[in-house]
Amino acid sequence: MHFICRLALVLFPILTLSPASAASPEDRYIATRDAAIAKFAKLSNDNKINETVDKAEAAARDELKGQLVAILSQPARPGFAPAQLNLDTL
Repeated sequence: MHFICRLALVLFPILTLSPASAASPEDRYIATRDAAIAKFAKLSNDNKINETVDKAEAAARDELKGQLVAILSQPARPGFAPAQLNLDTL
């Protein structure tokens, strides 16, 4: 019985702090995207759209684009332009 308790005390911190429990890049992207959608939808519904909000939305799009580039990175292909992301469709 003591062996099981000691084993549990040793394994619990290892398992909870392991990289497997860390959020994946896709999960971080989805969380960031959903937070931005909620923020800007509320401002839009409250009719509080102005130049400052437009700049904040552009910054959020840039951040999301950076995350997507990291997730979907493709090697350069000879004869083709670099890949483009269309955030409006996402």
